[in-house]
Amino acid sequence: PIDRSGHARPVTYLALGDSTGLGLGAKNGYGYVEQLMSRIKTEHPRSRLLKLCRLGETTTSLRQRLTENFSVKPTFVTLSIGMNDLLQGISEQEFAANYEAIVIRLRQPAVPIVITNLPDISFAPRLPKSMREEIHVKVLLFNKQIEAIAKRYGLLFVDLYEASSKMITAHSKFFSLDGFHPSDAGYEFWTRIMWPTVKIAINRSLKVSQHGSVL
Repeated sequence: PIDRSGHARPVTYLALGDSTGLGLGAKNGYGYVEQLMSRIKTEHPRSRLLKLCRLGETTTSLRQRLTENFSVKPTFVTLSIGMNDLLQGISEQEFAANYEAIVIRLRQPAVPIVITNLPDISFAPRLPKSMREEIHVKVLLFNKQIEAIAKRYGLLFVDLYEASSKMITAHSKFFSLDGFHPSDAGYEFWTRIMWPTVKIAINRSLKVSQHGSVL
C-alpha cells in the first residue's frame, strides 16, 4: 500500500519488552528494536517508533502499565518479555496468566502482534553454574506457555529459542561483556530472525487498512 504521494505508507511500530528492547549490552547502542526500525524506514520512510520497553520489566509490571493507560493505535506490535520473570522466580502459572492478560489488552483490530519466546539464557556466562539446569527447565516451561498463547490468539510467533540455541552454543560472542545481555552480534542475530515475521505483520496490517487513513 502507498500513500497519495506515491510513497510506501509509513508505519507506527510499538515495541514492548525489557532491557533487551532497550539494547542493553550493545556497544553501538542499537538493540533489536532500533535495528528493526532501521530496516522499516528503508522500506517505509517517515515511519515512527514508540518504544515502551523498560529496564527490569516483568509480565506483572507490564500488565499493570497497560491496564492503567494504553491508547496507542500502532500498525503492529512486538512483545518480547519474560527473562526477568525467570530470574525473579515467578511461577509458570503466574507468568502465563500475566502474559495472556497482556495479549488481551494489546489486541486491536488490524494490529498484528509479533511475539518471541525466550532464548536459552542458561548459557549466559554471568549465570552461576548451579542455576543453569533450573533456568534451562524454566525457559522450556515458559516457552511452552508463550507458544500456546500465540496459537490461542493467532499471534505471529518467532521461535527465538530454537534459532538462538544453535548460535549460543557455537559462538561465544552472542553475549555482551556483562555476561547476560546480548552483544552487538547477538542483537544483530535477533533482528535477522525477527525481520521476516515483522514484514508479514506490516504487510498484513497495511493491506487491511489500505482503504482507511494512514496509520
